[in-house]
Amino acid sequence: MLKKFIKDNNLKFSVGNRNSSAVILCGFALYKEQNVNNCLEAIDGRSLTTDLQDEIERVFKYARINNYGDFWKTAKAKKEYVF
Repeated sequence: MLKKFIKDNNLKFSVGNRNSSAVILCGFALYKEQNVNNCLEAIDGRSLTTDLQDEIERVFKYARINNYGDFWKTAKAKKEYVF
């Protein structure tokens, strides 16, 4: 499900845009009651560097604490993203 979400929303995890993509992925994963390992597994293996793994883990923790999953319940999320 998360792999499809990444593809459908053209998320990129390269340097320069990895944080915004990580925030989007982690928030959606929380909405779908997934965990950080699900996020890491969904990212293409060639893209998953140690730096990116650290970023995903940091962002996921922050997103969980700050209820980023709630955004995905809104009409705005449904309008802006494919899920």
